[in-house]
Amino acid sequence: MISVDLAQEDRRHEIAAFYKKEGYGGGLRKSDTVLESRDQGRLVGATRLSEEKGVLVLRGMYVEGESQRQGIGRRMLEAAGRVIGSRECWCIPHAHLKEFYSRIGFSECAPELAPRFLSERASGYEKSGNRVIIMRRVSMALSAFDDKLKIPEAGELKKMLGRTSAHWDNLTTHAAAEYAPLDMTWNFAGAKWGWSLRLKQKKRTLLYMTPCKKHFLVGFALGEKAVKAAHEGNLPASVIKTIDEARKFAEGRGVRIEIRNKKDLEAVKELAAIKMAN
Repeated sequence: MISVDLAQEDRRHEIAAFYKKEGYGGGLRKSDTVLESRDQGRLVGATRLSEEKGVLVLRGMYVEGESQRQGIGRRMLEAAGRVIGSRECWCIPHAHLKEFYSRIGFSECAPELAPRFLSERASGYEKSGNRVIIMRRVSMALSAFDDKLKIPEAGELKKMLGRTSAHWDNLTTHAAAEYAPLDMTWNFAGAKWGWSLRLKQKKRTLLYMTPCKKHFLVGFALGEKAVKAAHEGNLPASVIKTIDEARKFAEGRGVRIEIRNKKDLEAVKELAAIKMAN
């Protein structure tokens, strides 16, 4: 079974060796965010997000030869897009991969409009015989709805969510029944975040639902008692990992979970119950 995950610190030496074997000379920085793909535990692909001179750059997208054409690169790219989130990001791919990177919102940028060090890097690649382009993913709101003056309408929401619209409706109906009295209010959190639906029981916020293209995000603020209870429950390992890696704030850990299928939906329902019980 092929997986795509954030690489743990103790696996970086293996990824560095993988890059060397594949002929990648860009190196691996300690500060990089690295995504790895494994097939039954064996490392078959990697990519990294690197902060360079205040600029986020997607680099080192490699899949070993015998594992190519299995959708691994696409899955790593989509995972990288989720890590990038609403931030601006740049990359310098081979020209024939323009459409591939455009899948997650990158578009070609003229060299003179790119950060100087990236233009110089691209020029160096060209001189070495590699036909490359510079691409940029602009900073965007987390939500698919980012117009401050327009609250999302039901029809627009359903169209944006696609098949996951049924999961959105299921979750709101479930929450209304389980945690009454429940107030549901659309909130605009700024240009970086856009519109999200807040579900609140009296003075306590249960969760936030943020609509995205063909899926949505559910956000929680979890206190440490809830985190402990989550570990003792039956949540999927991927959800536990998300909780453990979440940033800590005064109100708790900021956990955000993607909803794309029924399994995701059921995990969120269980986590909501854990939060309200703790």
